[in-house]
Amino acid sequence: MEGGKLRLRMVGLCAGCPYRPLTTIGTLRPYVAERLGIALEVEGARVSAEAEERMARALGDSYVPPGAPAT
Repeated sequence: MEGGKLRLRMVGLCAGCPYRPLTTIGTLRPYVAERLGIALEVEGARVSAEAEERMARALGDSYVPPGAPAT
C-alpha cells in the first residue's frame, strides 16, 4: 500500500481470467473502498473508459470510480 492506494496483483488462474476487469470494478474496488476507505489498483487489469462507463451504468450507486475511495 502506498499513499492511500492498495496495489493488488492477481496470480494463478485469476491472472489470466477474462473476467478480471469485471471482478475489479464490480467487487474488489467497492469492497476495498467501503471497508478500508482507500483506492484500489490492480496490476494488469486495465479497463477502457468505455467499459468503465458501461459498468458505472450497470452498477448504479455501488460504482466506485478508479482511484477514488467510497464516500
